[in-house]
Amino acid sequence: VFGEYKILDNRTYKINVGSDLILGNSNRWNPSYDRGVANNVNAERFNRRTEDVSWLIENTLNYNNTFAEKHNLNVLVGQTSQRSEYSLLSGSGQDFLNNDLRAISLSNSELRNADGGGTRWALASYIGRINYNFDSKYLFSASVRYDGSSRFGAENKWGVFPSFSAGWNVAEEAFFDVPWISDLKVRGSWGQLGSDRIGDFNYLTTFSANTEYTLGVGNGGPIPGVSLNRLGNPNLRW
Repeated sequence: VFGEYKILDNRTYKINVGSDLILGNSNRWNPSYDRGVANNVNAERFNRRTEDVSWLIENTLNYNNTFAEKHNLNVLVGQTSQRSEYSLLSGSGQDFLNNDLRAISLSNSELRNADGGGTRWALASYIGRINYNFDSKYLFSASVRYDGSSRFGAENKWGVFPSFSAGWNVAEEAFFDVPWISDLKVRGSWGQLGSDRIGDFNYLTTFSANTEYTLGVGNGGPIPGVSLNRLGNPNLRW
């Protein structure tokens, strides 16, 4: 969804809003059966639900004008925000009273399992761009982005990425008269880019709670525990 509003002559505000919602639901039922050489003693039920939500908002203000008939200027400033969040929940059960009772809550309580998880990331950006040309012959463009990503630690969230270019539209010159060439431009540019496609929360040390330890002797059975999953790197940056 987008909207555009002309504030004053040569000034236009534009907003763009987008969102995606993806829902997943899977179910699996393995009944118990006895077919002589092939059998399955315990029926099993598995459920899994996922939710993936993302949104994007863009706000831009554009200025466009021509001075003295030959100086053409276009300026754009803007701000964008986007966020994505994914979650999952699953459960399973075994050993049901019969094949007609399929709710996980009706399975053997000692053979039930539950799991879940999720992740999220967000990105905020401030942008600016200037395009200028003189009589459509001499071209200049400069832009800058100031991006902040949740995938980096507090000291490295933000990065600045400038770029600029200059060009010469030779085909617009009075001396250019080559019938078999319709357009000829010479252009040079320089810029810096940054990427945050490194996965979520890699700057943090994470632990796994799905660990069991056997302590003691005799009747000492496994007990829930926590284990190191990944060492974080707080120095990750753009």
